[in-house]
Amino acid sequence: MAWTTREFALHFNTPIHRDGYLYGFDGRNMGDSSLACIDAATGEVAWREVPQWRETFTIDGREYEQILGTARGSLLAADGQFLCLGELGHLLWMDLTPEG
Repeated sequence: MAWTTREFALHFNTPIHRDGYLYGFDGRNMGDSSLACIDAATGEVAWREVPQWRETFTIDGREYEQILGTARGSLLAADGQFLCLGELGHLLWMDLTPEG
């Protein structure tokens, strides 16, 4: 074993290895999960993000805005990018690199 870390505690999925880096969702609970990129050779965190965005929706003629996110998402490598299925059902194309 080359290294171990508590900084990349994958709970539901295995990481995806691409070009010397591991990508995956770290965290066990919805509130503490994040998407991380780890250097596969050293175990160092290249970056960590909590993917979030705003969505606007209308109910009974009133407009509302809500912050949504991937929570404990799942990644799949496809066509040189990443397909992410968020825990609440959102499907996203992600262009992930070691730079972020």
